[in-house]
Amino acid sequence: MMKMRRWGLFLALALSFSLVMLNSSVLAGNISEPYPVQFLSFIQYHVVETNWDGDIYTRTIRLEVQNTSDQALSNVTVTIDGYPEHVTSSDNDILLRDMGPGATVIGNDVVEISVDMSRQNGSDLKLIWRVECDIDGERIMDETSVVETLE
Repeated sequence: MMKMRRWGLFLALALSFSLVMLNSSVLAGNISEPYPVQFLSFIQYHVVETNWDGDIYTRTIRLEVQNTSDQALSNVTVTIDGYPEHVTSSDNDILLRDMGPGATVIGNDVVEISVDMSRQNGSDLKLIWRVECDIDGERIMDETSVVETLE
């Protein structure tokens, strides 16, 4: 009997851990780039935390990007530069620092995005990200439209 209780406790802890890991890994949904940046590709959002407060869905994310050029990028910063009026964000800037050619980086900085789901039309959410970096000593700035599917 005691052995079954231990096994049941182990199973319950394992299930709880797997649910927590699923919730804190990658955002449920796809990212697409209708207007890709010439030197950087958005790979995915990694969700750090989610929260529901009435109709407001808030999540804290880390951003994973890849240097798609054959040159080193330095002082890489991405900033949420545009979003629908029913969306808010805090601390819109993510500093990615330097990236070698072909490197993939998950930023240490996080950004919090809140969506009023009562005003959300459909499952797609579009954010405009401004990307800035230095390539061969020249400051480059570009924007991309990132569309994700909220689930």
